[in-house]
Amino acid sequence: MLVAIVGGVAIAIVILVWRSRQLRRSHAEQRQALLAQPDLEALFRAGLRKKTQSGEELVVAVRRVATLYVPTGKIVCCDPLAVPDAEPLERRVPAGEYPVDVAIASPDAVPSSSSDTWVAGMRVVFAEGTPVRWERADGKGYRGVSCFMDAATGSLIKRESPEIIDQLDDTWADHRPVAGRRENCVMAMPGWGDGQYDSYWGLDALDRPLQLVTDFALVA
Repeated sequence: MLVAIVGGVAIAIVILVWRSRQLRRSHAEQRQALLAQPDLEALFRAGLRKKTQSGEELVVAVRRVATLYVPTGKIVCCDPLAVPDAEPLERRVPAGEYPVDVAIASPDAVPSSSSDTWVAGMRVVFAEGTPVRWERADGKGYRGVSCFMDAATGSLIKRESPEIIDQLDDTWADHRPVAGRRENCVMAMPGWGDGQYDSYWGLDALDRPLQLVTDFALVA
């Protein structure tokens, strides 16, 4: 009997130690994610001067470039040229139409040409207000051109024959795969070009999405 009791206590201690280590690891990962998160509010603060990873100072401007049609409430973040049928993000939004902004960075407040500008990020705005917290979206990031679109739009793009890259002017485009229909794909060319770029949900105090932001890691 005594041996059984001692054995049971030993197992319980091992389980408690394991759970404690798992909890500490989880907290450490959460702290690391918080430290690594970019300043997403500053990314869309017009007139702000930010530095690139190489130290060059750039001026940020914000332009409203499109309205995203979201009939299913399921948003896809992907490279539409490579994976137009990518899985939508797990979090859903109310069906509707939402404005899309791009953050433009340039050496001067008034660039002399389009070649002097780079897209630092893009966002969909679902409601007014400042997010109280940011949550990394479950998408896989991007390798080239990035976009926001409804899940129903991907199948339309997949059936296209022309190259939609022709619509990009080195910055962004509001692409409609079927003329006369509302489905659209808002695309942007990241400032650094091909790379791994993450998206984040900006949430309010009730955990409702206010924004969906893709950071192109152009400014620090």
